[in-house]
Amino acid sequence: MIAYKKHSKQYDTEGYCLVKKFLENSEIEYLRNALEKEFFIKKYPLSLYIHEFEDQELVKLLLKAITSSEIKNLIDTFMEENNLVLSILPFFHVQRNYQVNFDKSLGWHRDCGGELKYNYCNNILNKQSYFFSKIGIYLQDNNDFGGGVDLIPGTHTHIKKTNYFYRKLQGSRLNFVNKIFSIFPKIYKMINENFFMKFLKAKTMPTLKGDCIFFDSRIVHRGSLIDKKNIKSVNFTDTYHATTPKEKVKFSFYAHFGSPDAIDSYMYDRLKREGMEQEELKLWNEQINFIKKYSLDFSKKMEKIIFPINEKYKEYLVEHKNLD
Repeated sequence: MIAYKKHSKQYDTEGYCLVKKFLENSEIEYLRNALEKEFFIKKYPLSLYIHEFEDQELVKLLLKAITSSEIKNLIDTFMEENNLVLSILPFFHVQRNYQVNFDKSLGWHRDCGGELKYNYCNNILNKQSYFFSKIGIYLQDNNDFGGGVDLIPGTHTHIKKTNYFYRKLQGSRLNFVNKIFSIFPKIYKMINENFFMKFLKAKTMPTLKGDCIFFDSRIVHRGSLIDKKNIKSVNFTDTYHATTPKEKVKFSFYAHFGSPDAIDSYMYDRLKREGMEQEELKLWNEQINFIKKYSLDFSKKMEKIIFPINEKYKEYLVEHKNLD
């Protein structure tokens, strides 16, 4: 368990940790081919939820990956080191060719960005009991076609601090880079992106196909950029949706992971939004119910941790529908 304790310490100080490949090459190949068929059938949306897949073997393999012994050992270590009850959580979905359109955006953001607008959430985001992260499993190498994620290590600590001035000061580098991009985009693009990565102290995660990464909801990150030399072979349909050569298609399987307090903060923000975000608590419960058909034990763990959230926000679960 020594390796997992190192992962836990890195997550605490830098805001992420990497779990090396635990899928077989044959499994990864099956996943890529099966996912391509599913996205083709549904006319290539940006992402699909796990309960939308028709191929049951595909679902089983995704759940096998997210509940692997490597991930379980890391979660057990997180719980022990932080004295918290934690669980993998919905929503479970796969993104296809979610890429940053460098003509329109640099892509840098925090997943907790919406929560920062509310005092209620800010009072949770800096607590020790707040533990919330994205789990990403990537089915390709992070190469010059942007197969993974870029992170700015340590930026989650800016939110953990209660000092508002400190938070703003620490965000000044990124604000400066964003200003250059928005005001002088041509000049920005003339400069090698490595310069800005070094200035921001950012890192492109060296994930290989089948690797998994946990990263804190408060850390600044983005999808790794497609190298400029490959842009001509890519067509963007919007800011974050691209078409690439078939062999370069990016598949990312994502789930959440965290504590009840963190889920409370997340839902407080999401359920106040317009549109589909108001349905998110329903979606979480629907996915947990769907997963019962594949792993009763896994679904029970998720139900246990989400129970107080369902009680608190039960008005958003009206007319709940099963996916059975």
